[in-house]
Amino acid sequence: MPKVEIYKSILLEKIGKILTKSELVSVLEMAKAEVCEFDTVNDKIKIEFNDTNRPDLWSCTGLARQIKTYLFGHLPLFKFFSMADNLQEFYGEILVSPEVFSIRPFIFGFLAKGVICNERMLETLIQLQEKLCHNYGQKRKRVAMGMYSSDLIEFPLSYTACNSDYRFIPLGMDREMSIEEINRVHSKGIEYSTILASFNKYPLLLDDKDKVLSYPPVINSHDIGALKVGDTDLFIEVTGTNLEATLLSLSVIACDLHDMGFEILPVKTIFPNETLFGKEIICPYYFQNTLEVNVDNVNKMLGSNFTANNMCLDLKKLGISAYFKELDKFYVIPPVYRNDFLHEVDVIEEIMIGMGLDSFKPELPKDFTLGRLSQIEEFSRKIKNLMIGMGFQEMIYNYLGSRTDFIEKMNIESDDFLSVANPMTEGYEYIRGSIVSDLLKSESISSNFPYPHKIFEIGKVALKDLNSVDGTITYDNLAFLMADKEFSFNEINSLVSSLFYYLNIEFKLRESSKSLYIDGRGADILINDTVLGGFGEVSPYILRNFGIMVPCCVLEINLNKLLN
Repeated sequence: MPKVEIYKSILLEKIGKILTKSELVSVLEMAKAEVCEFDTVNDKIKIEFNDTNRPDLWSCTGLARQIKTYLFGHLPLFKFFSMADNLQEFYGEILVSPEVFSIRPFIFGFLAKGVICNERMLETLIQLQEKLCHNYGQKRKRVAMGMYSSDLIEFPLSYTACNSDYRFIPLGMDREMSIEEINRVHSKGIEYSTILASFNKYPLLLDDKDKVLSYPPVINSHDIGALKVGDTDLFIEVTGTNLEATLLSLSVIACDLHDMGFEILPVKTIFPNETLFGKEIICPYYFQNTLEVNVDNVNKMLGSNFTANNMCLDLKKLGISAYFKELDKFYVIPPVYRNDFLHEVDVIEEIMIGMGLDSFKPELPKDFTLGRLSQIEEFSRKIKNLMIGMGFQEMIYNYLGSRTDFIEKMNIESDDFLSVANPMTEGYEYIRGSIVSDLLKSESISSNFPYPHKIFEIGKVALKDLNSVDGTITYDNLAFLMADKEFSFNEINSLVSSLFYYLNIEFKLRESSKSLYIDGRGADILINDTVLGGFGEVSPYILRNFGIMVPCCVLEINLNKLLN
C-alpha cells in the first residue's frame, strides 16, 4: 500500500485548523489512512493509505484538500478543466506521431505558472510523482510523468518514436548516450526499459527546436528534464498506455499545483487517430461519467432509512457533488481528481464514510453455520505443497486483464473468452481463460533476476459454456513456468511425471497441436481419454510477443477434472 511522508505544519496550514495528534489520527480514517509515525524532529508525518484507487490523496496538498472538505463542507472548484461541451483556451500543443501511437499512445500536459518553487514544494511534487508512477502507474508501465521548466521549452512539442541508435544526454549523465546504451547501462534504463522490450522503436518527446525533453517512460534529458529550486514556470506531462489512467494522473497533479497557488494553463494534444474522447484533447480534461444511484439500494445495504437529500449532503463532506430530481434516486458527479466510482456500491461506501462509521450500530450475526474446506481447496493445497517442494515460487494474479495479454500475444482465438461489457480500463476488459499468459507476463519483467526461474499459480479461469445456465463455466487450474537456457521438453516432462507420481495418478501423453508450443515439443495430458491440460516448450513467436529472450516451458492442467 502507498506510504507517504508529509510536513505536518504544511498540512495543518492548508487545512486551516490546528489538529491534535489524536484528532489527526481520527480524521485520517475517513481517507482510509493511518499514521505510521509522528517525526517531531523533522516536522513530518509518515502515513500509509489502505486504498490504491485514490492517488489524489498521496500528497500533502491532496490530503489537506480532502480533510478540509470533510471538516468544513465546501467543495473545491477547478475552473481550468475542459469538458466535451466546454473546451478551455490552450497555450501549447503536443503532436503525436503515428509511429509512437502503437507503442505508448497517450500523452497529455499542461503549464503551471506564478509560484516560485521552494525546497519543500519540490520534495512534495517529486514524492507525488514517484507514488503516482510506482503505485497507480504500475512502475511506469501504465503511467509515467515528467516535470520541466517551461522557460527552456519551445512549443509545439513532438511525441514521436526513434531507433535505438538515437543519442542524447540523459539526466544524471554528462555525455551523449544512445537509447540502446541507456537501456543497457543507465540505472533507470536497466529498471524500466523492459516496459518497451517488445518494441523495436522507442518513445521520444521533443520540442520545436528538436531539443529532447525525455525518453518516456525511462528517463528525462539532462538539459531540460529537471526542476530546481527557484523555478516559477513549469510544464508537466504524463504518458501512458491507458487513456483514462493517464488523464486522471494529469488531473491529480494539476489540482495539487492549483492548490499550491499556481495558475494552470491547458495544453492540447493532437493524435493521429481517434481516441475515446476525440482526436484532439485539451488538458486537464474532465472525462468521468455521472452515476445514477437508487435510494432503496443504499438503505438496504446500510440498514438505514435515509433520504436522497441526506445522502447528497453526506457525499458533499467528501468533496463529491450529488443532486436528486426524484425521491427514489440521485445522481453523483465524481470530482475531477477521482475515477474510482465503478459501481453503485462505491457510492454507498462513500455515503457510509460521510455519515461516520460510528453512527452505525454493530449487529451480531443472526445465522450460524459450520464451515470446512471444499474438496477442490484441499486438493489445491496438496498440489501447492508439492510445487513448493519442487522449488517453485507461488504467484497470485488478477483474474481480469487485457485483450493484448490474454489473446493477441498468446496467438489464440477469442471465441471462448469472456469480456467485460463496460470495462473502465483496457487493462481489465477480459476474464482470463488461462493462467499461462500471466506467468509469461511475469517472466517478461524478470530478466534481471538470476536464472533459473520457476513460478506457478493455482487459480480460477473462466470460459464460455453454452450448456450452462449463465453461459459460462469456471475451473480451478494449476499452471507453472520454467525459464532457463538449459530447460527443454525433457526437464518439464520429468517434473510432470514427478507431480503425478506423488498424486498417485496414472496419465498418458499425446502430441499437442496448440500454437502455444514449438511443433513436436508440446504434449496433451490425458486420463481415461479425457484431456486435462498440456505442457511443452513455448513457441519463440509467443516469447517475442512478451519480450522474453530465454527459453520457457509451461504446464497448465484443470484441477477440477483431475480431482474427478
